[in-house]
Amino acid sequence: MEEISAQLMEDPNQDEEDAETAAIGAILNLPLPMENGVSQEMLISATTPRTKLNLSIHEHGVVLTSPKNEQIVLHPDTIKHVVFFPKREDCLQKAKPVKGGSQLIIPGSQVLIILGQDKVQFRNKKLTQLCLQLPQHHSESLDVEDISNTSEEQLAIACTDSFEQKLIRLLVSSLQLDGVHRVFNPKYHRNVSSYTFQSDDGGSNKSIMQGQMPYLKCYHGVNDGVIYPMEEGLLFFK
Repeated sequence: MEEISAQLMEDPNQDEEDAETAAIGAILNLPLPMENGVSQEMLISATTPRTKLNLSIHEHGVVLTSPKNEQIVLHPDTIKHVVFFPKREDCLQKAKPVKGGSQLIIPGSQVLIILGQDKVQFRNKKLTQLCLQLPQHHSESLDVEDISNTSEEQLAIACTDSFEQKLIRLLVSSLQLDGVHRVFNPKYHRNVSSYTFQSDDGGSNKSIMQGQMPYLKCYHGVNDGVIYPMEEGLLFFK
């Protein structure tokens, strides 16, 4: 715990004579202030490594803790890239309303974190990447009589700058990132750049989404999946 505290309290822009003063704050126990209801701690699923993790955001880093109290500590010099992207099935399924409410349930994105070589270990293995599944969250309230018949325009208004955008701002601040790469779910974000890649996939019934998906169906070896073409590169997710 002392090593973790030291990593999170380290400020690369602070002179050595200020280090003792900075340590007084005990950053590990003082997360960033809440921003518009975004929690600094949440239970998430990880596909790489495959486990449940409690994510906690702090001023100078992020801690991921397993049920066995194993920890992955991320700080600015461990991160190469962060990508938010939707699963294919979440782009195709019809939006579900909150029971008895005026909000929609928005599926959480996958978050791919590309790590620097030999920077992070978990269960005695060196990690090159983390892939996290963010939890479902709610849209803004919709002022409609029948929420099940919400239009695409109403969806875009209700879900723009939602929970995940607030979370991105916290991660950018905590990990001192220039920004994150993001693939938007077209169901909830219609005002994306005209240069965004779009395919004609719409599932078994294309009339539901009328195509315009941010991926191509493909396979890698025996693994079926999708590939997301982005300006920064190609992302395959099985």
